[in-house]
Amino acid sequence: MASGCGIEVASEAELAHALRIVEASTSSSTTSSTTSSSPSSPPPMDASHIVFDSPAKTRAEMALALTHGVTINVDSYDELDTLTHVIAALPTPSTSSTL
Repeated sequence: MASGCGIEVASEAELAHALRIVEASTSSSTTSSTTSSSPSSPPPMDASHIVFDSPAKTRAEMALALTHGVTINVDSYDELDTLTHVIAALPTPSTSSTL
């Protein structure tokens, strides 16, 4: 993916759709690496290029985003506190989340 480009999502449905796009770009790049690559084929995209930005994120949505390496835009100190608790409750530490 080109530097500076990404996908902004604001709901669980948009997040799921963006994750499918990432998965498709990753699987198509694997397939195209074994065949001749077309100059018009976009490079694979990483979930870290997705930004989850919603003023009403649920704990479940935050956990889903974190487990996939999605960047979360924190909108308030209260939300930062909630996010801290979500991170602590994850089964394994998320190395891609940064506070």
